[in-house]
Amino acid sequence: MIFGLDKRAIPNWWIYRRGIRQRRPTQPPPDRVAIFKPDRLGDFVLAIGAIRRIVNSVGSHRCLLLISRYAREIAAREFPAVEAVEVPYLSWRLWETRRRLRELIDHPVFRSGVDRLICLRHHRFPHEDLVCAAVPTRVSIGSRHTPLSEPSGELIRRRLEFDQCVASPPAFAGQCEELHRHASVISAFLGEPVSLDDILPVMGPQRPDPSEPWITVSPFGSAPIRDLPETLLVTTAEEAARRGLGLRLASPPGEEDRFNALAGRVQAATPVAVRVTVQATPKLEDLIGLLRTSRLVITTETATAHLATALDCPTIVVVGGGHYGLFSPWHRSSRQRWVTHRVPCFACNWKCHLPKPVCITGIETAQILDAFSQILDLNP
Repeated sequence: MIFGLDKRAIPNWWIYRRGIRQRRPTQPPPDRVAIFKPDRLGDFVLAIGAIRRIVNSVGSHRCLLLISRYAREIAAREFPAVEAVEVPYLSWRLWETRRRLRELIDHPVFRSGVDRLICLRHHRFPHEDLVCAAVPTRVSIGSRHTPLSEPSGELIRRRLEFDQCVASPPAFAGQCEELHRHASVISAFLGEPVSLDDILPVMGPQRPDPSEPWITVSPFGSAPIRDLPETLLVTTAEEAARRGLGLRLASPPGEEDRFNALAGRVQAATPVAVRVTVQATPKLEDLIGLLRTSRLVITTETATAHLATALDCPTIVVVGGGHYGLFSPWHRSSRQRWVTHRVPCFACNWKCHLPKPVCITGIETAQILDAFSQILDLNP
């Protein structure tokens, strides 16, 4: 930091200033609609219903998805007939973003442009502004950037403005603000009211009757502060054993050792005999298969939570207060329960001033057992 500024502030400011001017197509634009959503898996799942509403309205042959590498599998699964272009994922070094965009300059979407660009990335950082502005478009539609996307220690102030800038929806206590933002943007695009039911993320095929006696657990969040406490995992293991079920930990590729170590600790700490296993999920379909055949899914607020909810699986999500209300909770049916411990410092943006995240570690055993009963007893 120099004079309170990040050392990247001045070069980032210069690159951003030169790069955020929205370009217009230099030739008659193709009759195409670009949907900008270069996010990670969980955030892309939240946008599935909104994207489907656009595709159904204008036709898959006229749509183009601008996505990140993390959403490649889910985009191909849910929108196989829609062309997808991978764009650079979030970077704080804007010169890297500029370099990557130069590599993509020969692609038609960056050379000829599109008729309309719809941005479903609402908490945009300067990186996303640059990528958005690199697509020549006749009309751009999106929401205003949010305080969550304000970079600290930066000089950047003026932000990318869309031709049709949608105001932020009012805060809805205890609901998923991200879905409300999607609905507002789609409503502006279609020129008609759009409800949350119209853009609710729904994934198929229909979930089969779970025949496998397993509870699938996704214990780790995107940061350690968001992890599932091991005490709650032990409680889960005890209740699973009482119901004749086992625990299988869904491990992303390359993390099997970490998950095996956790499985050993949980098994050793559980006072009753319980089956705890680790199941690798190298592909998205592997994870979806585990979720669809589970008696119950227990997870932190991560991609697994949004996938399980979109698949309408019986699910318990342990969610903290850092972003509570922004991306969760949401429900597809009564099969889902989002469990938290409310404290005055909710909405801290995960900048916790306490020795531990009490919004997660303060969740009581009785809350988990009650959620168990509400879901498994009602959906045997």
